[in-house]
Amino acid sequence: MSKKNKKKRKGQSKNTTKKKETEEEMLKRIEKESRQYNFPSENDPEYSNKKIEGKVERKQKIKGKQGSIVLALLEQLEIGMELCRVKLPTFILEPRSFLERFTDFLVHTGPLNTLYLTDDPMDRMLKVLDWYFAGWHLTPAGVKKPYNPIYGETFRACFNHLKSGNGITRIITEQVSHLPPISAYYAENRKLQFYITGHIYPKSKFLGNSAASLLTDSSKMDLHLLSHDEHYFIQLPNYYGRGIVIGSMYVEVAGKPVIYCKETGIKVKIEFVAKGFFKGHLNEIKGEIYKDSKLIYTFSGYWDDKIHYFKNNKKKEDKKILFDIKKLKHNILYVPPIEEQDEFESRRLWKEVTKGLQNDDVDYASESKLALECKQRIDRNIRSQDNTVWETKYFDEDENGNWIYKYINKAKFQENEEIDPPFGKPGLPIWEENLRQRKKKNKIKKTRSSSKEKSSDQRDEKTRKTKKLRKNK
Repeated sequence: MSKKNKKKRKGQSKNTTKKKETEEEMLKRIEKESRQYNFPSENDPEYSNKKIEGKVERKQKIKGKQGSIVLALLEQLEIGMELCRVKLPTFILEPRSFLERFTDFLVHTGPLNTLYLTDDPMDRMLKVLDWYFAGWHLTPAGVKKPYNPIYGETFRACFNHLKSGNGITRIITEQVSHLPPISAYYAENRKLQFYITGHIYPKSKFLGNSAASLLTDSSKMDLHLLSHDEHYFIQLPNYYGRGIVIGSMYVEVAGKPVIYCKETGIKVKIEFVAKGFFKGHLNEIKGEIYKDSKLIYTFSGYWDDKIHYFKNNKKKEDKKILFDIKKLKHNILYVPPIEEQDEFESRRLWKEVTKGLQNDDVDYASESKLALECKQRIDRNIRSQDNTVWETKYFDEDENGNWIYKYINKAKFQENEEIDPPFGKPGLPIWEENLRQRKKKNKIKKTRSSSKEKSSDQRDEKTRKTKKLRKNK
């Protein structure tokens, strides 16, 4: 037998007789990996878990100078017109890109953590609903609109569940179209055996005293559960900014979205109830759950408080809790440092506008926003003159108009799978390059510091020798 074959055999036998790590060793390894990936500490005030205290009043009054800006804005508007071409006043902006808004849906992944371990199809759908209702309460005070993403803009982030043994949830979003404005997104967690893909195309309209962002018919979300080969088709409700002309400004979620799983035949009809002018309550919700067209459960409540469900043939007294906002636990969002981001990544792209808004310097924020929009127009004109087509980075459009992530891993999770670094996923060369560059920099720093130490030691030795010689003389 040749030496090469012997070496191979030895390597194979080593793998098979690999010692299984203890729980203590696993926890140590996870802590080490958490530090290695520079995840923020849970005590860091910037990333600390926010307390949920039931219903929240989200109304905003317009101050003096801001009122005149709103009047200038109203001069541009006509009832029924689309808002994608209207310039909004800077004070009304939320200091983050619309691409980052998708992460709100994954701040609370609690119900998804055990989805792959749940055997009953109806229990799985109830957990999907629990997760879905958790994604709406993170709206800012008043009517705050995130930045309109620039064509080709991307945002990447992840949630760290290493300490709980649930791996890492990675997120990537991209602005794949300018007009109409379409944002595509993808999220995955290999350990929890799910991935989410979809796109958001908000059709914005002015309705008099309200501005609407219509999502139900134009946007879609798909949750794929690899462990059970299930696909959940999820619609989104509509957003309304109320009180733009008269009264206090607030956001209302309303509409009749549907969640459907083809493999199990379970369908959920949801109604986000719009508050009436004289009566009714904000954030009210009701709906029905069907199995093969047969009504099984009815549910009702408030998505910023509690939602109960009960069997169709039973009394309302036998209701069970479907969703409780007080039991939600926030995951910590990790975003790479700005200096490690690509020039078209959201936080780096909008950093000057964000700086102005955070410092209450509306003029500086407006100037920075204008400069960014001018650059975008110039780039668009150059592309049209050269007849160059913009190529999307992470998503491709299929024949049905759906935006599909290029690097989806549809294989079922294996227990011996290695935990990928949060930004070292195959198919994402920029993330890997950033990781390599960081390691290179650290190596260079170490070699420089070690060489400095050596040179300083040599100098000290030389001075000691010269002093000794002088003494002897």
